[in-house]
Amino acid sequence: MAGFDLDTQHSFVLPGGGRGEAGRVDFSAGSFCAALPTRLLNIYAFESFPAEDATGHTLDFAMWENRMTVDVDDITSGNIIVKRSTMRNDISATYYYSLKGW
Repeated sequence: MAGFDLDTQHSFVLPGGGRGEAGRVDFSAGSFCAALPTRLLNIYAFESFPAEDATGHTLDFAMWENRMTVDVDDITSGNIIVKRSTMRNDISATYYYSLKGW
């Protein structure tokens, strides 16, 4: 991912100040981390969830093994490193995320 990808990432302005970004991270098979381009200089909020179809199922997306993590204090060359934090291979390799900052 070299640069902000307009097909998978979108930015927005927050009411009262600040900016946000949201989008999709696609991990390749077997990978656990990816460089996520960002235009933000400081991040104060991050959330993510796997891109799973829960129609007719009782999947718990809040379980610890479904998460994607990030060190919001480490923005290097316009990228942050996101990590797929799961030991299960039956969970989606695609995650949706939201960042808030300025």
